[in-house]
Amino acid sequence: MRIILAIVFVASCSVHVAAQPRVDASIREQRSCRLSAGGFPDDLHGWIGDLCGGLFKTDDGGATWRVLGHDERGIFTGRFGGISKLIWPTPSLGLALINGGRTAYRTTDGGATWTPITVPTEQWPYAVERAGHRIWSCGSAGTIIRSDDDGASWRPLLGSPFNDKDRCMALSFLDGKDGWASGMEGSLYATGDGGESWRSIPSPAKEHAEVLRYDTSLAWVSAREGLFVTVNGGASWTPVKPDKASLDHLYVTRVGDRTFFTRNQASKPSELIPVISENVAPWGTHGAVALGRGTWLVDFFRDGNRVRSSPIVARTGAATVEPLSGVSTIDADRRFGWSAGHVYHSEDAGRSWFLVGDTPGSPKRLQFLDERNAVAETDRGWFRSFSGGRSWQPSRNADWDRFDADSAAGSKAASPLACTLSAPSGSLELTFGFQGCFGGTQSSLKLVWHQGGTGSLGEEPIPRERVREILRSIIAAAEKREVPSQCSSTNHSFATLKWSCAGKAREVSFSSSECAPHQRVIGAATYSGATTSGDYARAIGLGELGEQLGGATTNRASPRTQ
Repeated sequence: MRIILAIVFVASCSVHVAAQPRVDASIREQRSCRLSAGGFPDDLHGWIGDLCGGLFKTDDGGATWRVLGHDERGIFTGRFGGISKLIWPTPSLGLALINGGRTAYRTTDGGATWTPITVPTEQWPYAVERAGHRIWSCGSAGTIIRSDDDGASWRPLLGSPFNDKDRCMALSFLDGKDGWASGMEGSLYATGDGGESWRSIPSPAKEHAEVLRYDTSLAWVSAREGLFVTVNGGASWTPVKPDKASLDHLYVTRVGDRTFFTRNQASKPSELIPVISENVAPWGTHGAVALGRGTWLVDFFRDGNRVRSSPIVARTGAATVEPLSGVSTIDADRRFGWSAGHVYHSEDAGRSWFLVGDTPGSPKRLQFLDERNAVAETDRGWFRSFSGGRSWQPSRNADWDRFDADSAAGSKAASPLACTLSAPSGSLELTFGFQGCFGGTQSSLKLVWHQGGTGSLGEEPIPRERVREILRSIIAAAEKREVPSQCSSTNHSFATLKWSCAGKAREVSFSSSECAPHQRVIGAATYSGATTSGDYARAIGLGELGEQLGGATTNRASPRTQ
């Protein structure tokens, strides 16, 4: 019997069974790619686009959304994907900029109809800025384009200082003439003629600079190195609190017709911590919305506080309210619940719930291990989910599922491997390795012990006490709670344990796509994020232990190259 355990996200889970909330089974999560652009001309109506070309509309302030089909959307995103920027200069006037195309879309009736507008360059728009009737945009090609008539027509600004290497990342104008722009290589430029010409000014950044100006003296630059502020028009810069903390609060400040988003409130503008890098937009007149936390969530803020969080959800029929049978609390915000075979999720401490999936059969027991992994015992047997309850697979090792469920619930769990420590004779084999795009390795070692106190590791005889020591190390690595890293890889680590106690053979497998030191030898691998000292995946932990114990290694060819 085998089971593949995917990477998980660490959480402290607890189960509550009393006074459960009532939820609406008609509110269901909708599939979307990474959310890329959004805009709300007023408190109730809004649009959100994703990088795959999806477009969603709400008429109830984001509580539910409609997936707009091609016959009703009016915006077509072309072969490169979705909407990059969506702005609303007024409740009736909106502008959508598209990734990689030469067409933008403009509405003058609050989104009832959209008119295609030709733009002069084909690039991915990274920034859009507005002052009065002027609108600027720039992006991946380094070209800056400008409209002088609220987006109805556009022309390129031939004096752009950027190119396809030092790409234009941000624009910030105080009025129709006075503006700054920043680039991917940390560059910073100023214009006094609306972008017709530019001059270089000192920048505190070395890479990926994004600028925001408050007035002629106060400005900020967010970069790889952190957040910097100037109070003397760029003559000098001072590092401030990094612009990378989680977005727990989002405040709206308006200066004239300009809107700023900040993490805090302060008596002096120079003490504000602006939100620059995150994808945020006004929500009506007093709120703000942040897109893409975890790539798929929409966070709504009022008076600086988060009031609702959810993905794109839709009402799929008449309201059907039912009480939850149980709730697993992952952290202060995230919760999972279940009722009558339905699995629900909340991202805002239970203020709102949405249906994500259904269990196979009627659950007798359901336990979330973290935000992705769950085990369920139903009238059809044991099942495991690697997708937050959205889909389920039949268990390949019910004993291990029961062990993980008991451990997550705080019960004293009996280890499926415990018999190896007490059996007078037996064996355990560990197979581990990793597979990249163009190859990988596979290693194995076998531990055997006999009645009478002798044992062996591979071909090497070892005493029984050494056998127990190795078994304890393997059991600890296999049972340790997984803690995901923020580093992903195209490489795939795996580990399989096969053991025999009292003549009964058992097997369990683990896998992970997270980063590990030994994976870095494969040049085809790609990474994002970084590891920390607390990260842990069972497949990687067992693999590192196997390497320390001297497992024999063989090379594995990729299916592509065989």
